[in-house]
Amino acid sequence: MKRKTVFAAALLLMIFILCITACKQEEKEIKFPEKPSFSSKPVQTETIIPKTPEPTEEPKALPEDIAVLFMDAAKNMDYDAIRALCVTDAEITAEYGPEYELAFKAIFAQSAKELQYEIVNTNINGDQAEVTISCTYADCTPYIREVVKEAVVQAVTKTLRGEITEKEQYLEIAIDVMFAKSDLLGKNLIKTEIVLPLVKDQNEEWLIKEVTREVKAVITMNFSETVGLLLEYWK
Repeated sequence: MKRKTVFAAALLLMIFILCITACKQEEKEIKFPEKPSFSSKPVQTETIIPKTPEPTEEPKALPEDIAVLFMDAAKNMDYDAIRALCVTDAEITAEYGPEYELAFKAIFAQSAKELQYEIVNTNINGDQAEVTISCTYADCTPYIREVVKEAVVQAVTKTLRGEITEKEQYLEIAIDVMFAKSDLLGKNLIKTEIVLPLVKDQNEEWLIKEVTREVKAVITMNFSETVGLLLEYWK
């Protein structure tokens, strides 16, 4: 009887141990996600400031560039642009007064468009330069001769009659005759070469040193050359 009791106790102990082991195997480990950590400190971000590009100096105009600007201005009869390209105000038509210049532009605008040119050569010697230009332009000499002849006749006649009291009246006569004879303007073309002298100013910019007699003859279609005779007479 005692042996049966011991055996039964041992059996109950083994069953108890097996039950405990089985329960432990069935337990599952439950893992909870970690709680995020919030910091009270502000997040520092790096501000990238774009670099300002360094200013680049534009290349200065070459003597031939100035020559092109000059000839284009002459073709468009833009005498203000021509003067801006010169060391001093170029005496093209301004010495005769603004009224004369306006009349000159009105009459010769079409003939001025006939001007064609090509840069032949540029010679630079230190601060001095010369640009050789091949030109084809309208020769208005026949028209100018008729204007001078008619204007002189009218001026002398009116002077002898005492109708001329001011010097400006001579210019008015010339302008009137210029318009009256404008139908004589032809398209007789002349081909020649001119040399445009240039010099550097204190800012190292190239400017036209002088509008020579030959250059002026081209850009005024020989008007300045011939009309000088009339102005000399009036003086």
